[in-house]
Amino acid sequence: MIKIAVDIMGFENDISEAVLACKEFLGNKKNLTIILVGDKDKININHCMEVVDVKDFFSQSDTVLSIRQKTNTSMQVLFNLLNHGKVDGVLSAGNSSIFTFLSYSTLGTIDNIDKVAFMPCIPTTDGSFFNMLDVGASLDIQPIDIVKFALMANIFYSQYKKNPSIGILNIGTEKHKGFLLQQEADKLMMQTNLNYVGFVEPKNLLMHPVDIVLTDGFSGNLVLKTLEGTSKTIFNLLKKEYKKPKNFLGLLFSLGVFKNIKNQFDYKNNAGAIVLGVQKPCVKTHGSADKKQFLSALRLLHDYISNKVIDNITSEVSKYGNKV
Repeated sequence: MIKIAVDIMGFENDISEAVLACKEFLGNKKNLTIILVGDKDKININHCMEVVDVKDFFSQSDTVLSIRQKTNTSMQVLFNLLNHGKVDGVLSAGNSSIFTFLSYSTLGTIDNIDKVAFMPCIPTTDGSFFNMLDVGASLDIQPIDIVKFALMANIFYSQYKKNPSIGILNIGTEKHKGFLLQQEADKLMMQTNLNYVGFVEPKNLLMHPVDIVLTDGFSGNLVLKTLEGTSKTIFNLLKKEYKKPKNFLGLLFSLGVFKNIKNQFDYKNNAGAIVLGVQKPCVKTHGSADKKQFLSALRLLHDYISNKVIDNITSEVSKYGNKV
């Protein structure tokens, strides 16, 4: 039996978006339990899930310092449930910086791992996906952290493909490009037995040059939001153009293609990011998450738990000992 706790407070949409997603995902699964953590009085639909009633929450504008003033929020209760073994994994759309801090401080990191990373699954033109890490959890990292990110991501992606290819995000593929972080990380990666191919550029990411893209949290977050924003903008422009009477005939002939492409690159279908590096399964989704985004994040978390990825990561990292 897998138990998942979901924080239904502190995000920009209505609580019902999270609750409806949990209800739909639960469906008739007999080996799954979902616990909702939040204000019971604001859940206005019938459900078959346990609720841990918590009124307080962290807003999107709160900072890590807010933890001193708010000591019984939905997010804190969420991590306490996970830390005490009451659930197997947690999901939240709440404040990202506080979520990262609490995952790090409450659960601790895997042995020999110093920095955690947000890792989403990003769709590609060939119908597959790549993982990119970090996209916002750790801004100040060292070259050795890039290698550790690679070790962990390699285990995750190996569920889907043997010996996944790995690259470091850079402004060019030439060896002399990039800052000291990229240069030193490249040298360290060359010494591993991973399938490392070198530097990759942002402009090629959607064409799937590698399965795993390594970077720091600041650069990764910029790239992720640019990809999401560009995709959303293009589809909005196409929708606007197709509404014009002169383009109606073109719409009739291309509607199926348009829908297929939109569905393939809709970031809501891949809206969860794993907090890679902590000792228990944690997934964060967008602060503006709707039902569709919660559903995709729940799928990611469920697979992460089912496939015992953290156990495999812990075992693999331990082999390297002090060498990483």
